[in-house]
Amino acid sequence: MFTRAIAGGLALLVGVTACLLTEPEQTVVRVYEIDHHGIECGGESLDLCLLAREAGDVTFVPLFPIPTGFEYRWGYRYTVEVAETPIANPPADGPGIRRHLQAVRREEQVAAGTRFEVILTGGEGRVVQIGEQRFSIYGVAEFECASSLRCAELAALLVAGRRIMFSMRHVEPGQAIVLEAWSEV
Repeated sequence: MFTRAIAGGLALLVGVTACLLTEPEQTVVRVYEIDHHGIECGGESLDLCLLAREAGDVTFVPLFPIPTGFEYRWGYRYTVEVAETPIANPPADGPGIRRHLQAVRREEQVAAGTRFEVILTGGEGRVVQIGEQRFSIYGVAEFECASSLRCAELAALLVAGRRIMFSMRHVEPGQAIVLEAWSEV
């Protein structure tokens, strides 16, 4: 009985090893330009993606998953080298690729006053109120309402999980992004 179990285990090990040898991981290194703010993306569940384009491309597209080892900050543009390895059997609605940061070639802060728009969804740790006029975006960036805005209605819509178009502006390093206007989508 014991011999049969060992023989079965060895056969399984040989089979797995043969698969690994005949289907090696095809890791590719790509260079991406990363934009100064993230974007919401997802399938069954929402997440935060980077806006990226391969060097030389014109259009930024969502990049997910965020490369491991990359410490992204809103308000900065980057050029990065990323190793990408396909995942043989990805989980349902999960990424089919594993990304790992190889190098940051360039990191540049955008000018104070740079404006942008982004659609985000409230609730469940996505966009949540963390102070009287202050909010968190997926726990990675913060914004505060401009003094001319009363954000009580916004806070209620976010608690209800509503989608909002945010018009924002970057300020000096270390300061929260400023929300200049918003509208329900």
